[in-house]
Amino acid sequence: MPKNVTGSKGIDEPTLGEVLAVMNEQFSLIDQRFSAADAISRSMNERMNGFDARLGDLQRVQRKLVDQVADIQDDLTSALGSSDKDALTIIDHERRIARLEKASA
Repeated sequence: MPKNVTGSKGIDEPTLGEVLAVMNEQFSLIDQRFSAADAISRSMNERMNGFDARLGDLQRVQRKLVDQVADIQDDLTSALGSSDKDALTIIDHERRIARLEKASA
């Protein structure tokens, strides 16, 4: 390992080789951290893709349910409409019978 060079102020200064060695070491650490961050990013991306797929499935199921609810509402509306007509017919017949009973009495 090269020796430190004494500077003009009497302070030992590192040589260019030592500076480069430290810089290479630090760049290596940074590269390792970027590699780890890249792996984490890929993992998160895979998870997000899984969430997207599940969300798509849920949206398809929700659309089917909305369609089924709309069909049920249509069926109930038509059934209630016909039962209302039947109820009005029954009430009308009751009134006629009541009038006939009063008239014959």
